[in-house]
Amino acid sequence: MSVKLSKIALGAWVWGIAKGTLPIIGVTRVSRVEDAAKAAALALLFLMGYPWWGDVAHEWAGAGMFALFIAHHILNAGWWRSLGKGRYTPARVLQLVIDLLVLLAMLGLMVSGVMLSNHVFAFLPISGGMSFARLLHMASVYWGFVLLSLHLGLHWNMILGMVRPAAGGLAAPQPHCADRQGPAALL
Repeated sequence: MSVKLSKIALGAWVWGIAKGTLPIIGVTRVSRVEDAAKAAALALLFLMGYPWWGDVAHEWAGAGMFALFIAHHILNAGWWRSLGKGRYTPARVLQLVIDLLVLLAMLGLMVSGVMLSNHVFAFLPISGGMSFARLLHMASVYWGFVLLSLHLGLHWNMILGMVRPAAGGLAAPQPHCADRQGPAALL
């Protein structure tokens, strides 16, 4: 993975780092945050290789993604606080719907993953519902990929805006028509 791509993966953490803080309790160095972002990206790729890696590795990587998902929401608590504020434009409604659908897909993955677990969460007294859990897990995976792609795409400019200062202040590419902005620039 190139340095540029690993910097883009930092997304939610870059703001805190740019402010001179490390937004994760117990983390004392920027390199640890970068390592966590790389781990999240690699874990997603690793989880797709379930047939090759087996149950145990898949379950542990899934549990790690569960922890990273919770950390993501803790680090982005401001988003939750902003839900009742401001005007709801069609673009904001679209983002909210996609974000809530991503949340549902991830919750479906977590609940079904715990239900299907034979190793990591085997200590929990869960019995029955395995066929439902498998269907929920597979539907959540497929919809999760589509929705996460949309989520990332809709937040791409924000992510780049946070990454640029941490990447040495790379300038944003200038549009060809400086007098046009937004959809009018496409005409």
